[in-house]
Amino acid sequence: MSGKSKSPNTHIATHRFAVTFFKNIYASASSRTEEAMTLLELRDLILRTKQRTKSGLPWLKLARFGDKPNVNENGEGKCLRWDGNVIGFSGIELDYDRGKISLDTALKMLKKMKVRALLYSTPSHTAMASRWRILMPVSRKLPLSMRAKLCARINGYFGGIFARESFTLSQSYYFGLSKDNPKPDHRAEVVDGRFIDLCINDLYRFEKIGWPSSITPKEVKAKKIKRADVIIRNSDDDGGNRNEFHRHFTDVLVGNVSDALDSMDYREKHGGIGVHHSQRDISYQLIANGMPDKEVIELLMTATFALPEAIKWDQKEELRRITKLCRGAHARLAREESDAIEMPSPDGRTMLSIEEFRSRQRKGLANIFWRKQS
Repeated sequence: MSGKSKSPNTHIATHRFAVTFFKNIYASASSRTEEAMTLLELRDLILRTKQRTKSGLPWLKLARFGDKPNVNENGEGKCLRWDGNVIGFSGIELDYDRGKISLDTALKMLKKMKVRALLYSTPSHTAMASRWRILMPVSRKLPLSMRAKLCARINGYFGGIFARESFTLSQSYYFGLSKDNPKPDHRAEVVDGRFIDLCINDLYRFEKIGWPSSITPKEVKAKKIKRADVIIRNSDDDGGNRNEFHRHFTDVLVGNVSDALDSMDYREKHGGIGVHHSQRDISYQLIANGMPDKEVIELLMTATFALPEAIKWDQKEELRRITKLCRGAHARLAREESDAIEMPSPDGRTMLSIEEFRSRQRKGLANIFWRKQS
């Protein structure tokens, strides 16, 4: 079939995402504009925007809104900026207003995270009373339910410092310099790196501790997995051996998850990693790190059908396949937790303990050594 599909342009200078602007707090249809911008363009816009007062500044949101106003009981209302009118999001916004952590400290933390972000000072920010926001674009279209989860991961990483309003789906923010600020320190800094929705390996573990107590989902639970040495045997669909290698369970099976998602292509039978082999390896890795099956399935379905080759694929069949892979991952983890490994044998499969396997290895190596000596 076809070779590797072309990856979307993700360079920071050319990758564009949707930003909605409102001219004022009323957020009426006449005050709304939507633009596709790069992170660098948005930074420059923030730096050059100025008004006499904070209330005169515009608002921004990394999301798209529909045309349904928030009507009250009396049938009044023209505001478009409410949760029920959000039809998609292109990133998250995190608001810090406690005044203690400097903007420079936040910048250092973002660089350490190696994530793509825009950090800017709020209109009321001063060098002595820090107030700033972080904007983080995502790599692809995601369900609206993912936005709060991504916010929780970043909030957990930063130690729970961000305002609860950061989790509100439609919450929008002022941007620009307010000239009535007596000691303005107007800044905007861009950090290049990975998209936050693809930083699963190192950020997912912060999600549980990053939820504000008032909105913590009931399904958030800690999941501990026992690490054990394991033999991993991969097979082709036709039963032939693809490869066999020994590694520790804590090693990353497929490298960085974002790299694995980006490498998914149609070359299943042509020497490439292949979509379905990628689905298998990624589902195993994410479940091993405690991600719920529902989120693993959601992530893999989104990544799979972002491929041009998947346009004609049966979504129900892919959902069935990925769900089955998740069940297989749990079974595999259960075997590993009992320190057992699966070995091929003429009569089928034999389960061996790690100790027994190593003992056989030593005996085999000894026999080879003495044969060579004789």
